[in-house]
Amino acid sequence: MSADSRLLLGVDGGGTKTRAVLARVDGNGAFQVLGEGLGGTGNLRLAGRDVALHSLDQAVGTALEQAPGRNDPGFRLEGTVLALAGISDDTEREVITDWARRRPELGSVDIVPDWHPVLALGTPHGWGVGLIAGTGSVAFGRDQEGRLLMRGGWGHWFGDHGSGFDLGRGALVAVTRAEDGYGPSTSLEAAVLTHFGIASTRFITRELATGGNARRDIAALAPLVLAASEAGDAVARRILHRGADELARLVRVTARALDFADGFPLALAGSVICGSAAYRAMLQTELAKEGPQPAPFTLVPDPVMGCIELARQRLHRNRDNPQEGTCTDVSC
Repeated sequence: MSADSRLLLGVDGGGTKTRAVLARVDGNGAFQVLGEGLGGTGNLRLAGRDVALHSLDQAVGTALEQAPGRNDPGFRLEGTVLALAGISDDTEREVITDWARRRPELGSVDIVPDWHPVLALGTPHGWGVGLIAGTGSVAFGRDQEGRLLMRGGWGHWFGDHGSGFDLGRGALVAVTRAEDGYGPSTSLEAAVLTHFGIASTRFITRELATGGNARRDIAALAPLVLAASEAGDAVARRILHRGADELARLVRVTARALDFADGFPLALAGSVICGSAAYRAMLQTELAKEGPQPAPFTLVPDPVMGCIELARQRLHRNRDNPQEGTCTDVSC
């Protein structure tokens, strides 16, 4: 490895999976991915301490196995950024900080919410609005003065509107209402039965109860809704329209709270919104109904690379101010 290149680690821990990427960054800021690792859910609040830390160990350990000089005495990365869902108070941060302290090879560690990398990668100058719609949903923003705020992100019990979970739940509601005779027929019924490999909707509850992660399993139904809508199913299309309306509301209230005018940058992340052009088109239609209007729209299908960008920025600041040290504050 050349003298002007550095090893950085980025970790994106969401509601369904944790992804770690090891990258080499050269003096010009160019990245080269050297290793990757995957783990389970990294959401400390929803999954609990043991599950979330196991996911981190799994993802980080696999990525670091591919690091040059990994077995050399004193091996140490130049910097690590952990972007994790479910980190919102001192108790949760301390759990992750303690985990990081036991891994000195990670170098200087920043712990940030999972949405920070989305703004870093998806907006031209690090300010604007970001929207994540994957298993869950959340909107967030930063203005040009650095003011930060978040909207949504309440979790699946009473939030996550417009998310994969929300779409999947909408499918189950539609299917059971059709079965009970007070909802319109829908192709989602056959699709859901096939998905679970069951003969009757009465077995759905059993499948969810025995699957180990009902939130994940319900969110996994979102592609069925997207496919049925594309095929012309009116019920599925209504579910998507309702979801797009909820996501547009999140973006709109975030932009208004930050006093943004037309033309604010909007970054989109998450498997559901990034994976469906039709769903994005519905979102754009809903956003066009009321201001302010975003522009440009930028997709961030791989937020973990935003972690690498944040680590690179941190490295650059440390070169200018060697006393800066390790940061574990979500405001960094």
